[in-house]
Amino acid sequence: MNPLRIVDIGAHVPASRQTVAEAARELALPAMEGRLFERFYGLSSLPYEAGGSLWSLHQPAVAALAARHPELGRSLDLIVFTHTLPAITPLHGGRLAARLAAMLDCRAEVMDLSLGHCATALAALPLLAARLKPGRQALLLAGERGFHPQLRVLPATTIMGEAACAVLLQPDAGGFLVEGVHARHDGRFCRNSGHQREADGPAFAAHYPTLLVAHLRDSLRRFGLTVDQLKLVLPHNVNAPSWQAALRQLAWPQDKLYLDNIARYGHCFGADPFLNLRHALAEGRLARGDRALLVAVGMGATLASALVRLI
Repeated sequence: MNPLRIVDIGAHVPASRQTVAEAARELALPAMEGRLFERFYGLSSLPYEAGGSLWSLHQPAVAALAARHPELGRSLDLIVFTHTLPAITPLHGGRLAARLAAMLDCRAEVMDLSLGHCATALAALPLLAARLKPGRQALLLAGERGFHPQLRVLPATTIMGEAACAVLLQPDAGGFLVEGVHARHDGRFCRNSGHQREADGPAFAAHYPTLLVAHLRDSLRRFGLTVDQLKLVLPHNVNAPSWQAALRQLAWPQDKLYLDNIARYGHCFGADPFLNLRHALAEGRLARGDRALLVAVGMGATLASALVRLI
């Protein structure tokens, strides 16, 4: 993989929130399932802006980056929106990356990537590394709107929150060096919607624990590391028990698992690993030289990990 560094992460979380009970009522979930999400899965409150757009979600995150990096519009060569959802917005929504390029008054190429679901953003990093020249930058956008009730809940798994991350990337400068990316695809689940058990293929939920454990083990093997060389595992925030069970099966220390944002935000589509990285750094959980493993799993199925080291 070509050199790539994470220079900065802009984030936006809507100020309006729902409790799990409020979300469950709106989504017509059984009361028992709502209590399960809160008491067993670790959800607490969910950022959610009814009627919000992709623009109102992502524009503040990019504006925050632009305020910290005044030369951003002149240094960007690429803006990539990494979609979680195959249908990412109602038809009148427009193209987010192109609107942001116009806002920044830059001539960056804009690109939309999809089909990796919640793992699209991590899986896209090698492509961005290959496209960037020294001294030039790319903006990776991750995060979606739950604009339809079926997009907001994965039964017996999680309720989705809304947040956006704008990740500023450069080959030769920045705080986190991306030391490697590993992605795995399992096409057995390509017809799985996540909302019902398909009759013509295996159910993703039943295979998820095995796939996750195998992917975590394979990621460290490919990166040539032991778990002792990791400071933190920064997962997608689907729920706490599934990640805790995976680490127990691997015999990895539970204190390496960063789960704080599950209660804060719920599962915010593809933005989770970058939100977790941003929070862990701000909270002093990562020091210079520390490595973290960002992990996400998407329907379909795509599993992706990115190994980063704070320079």
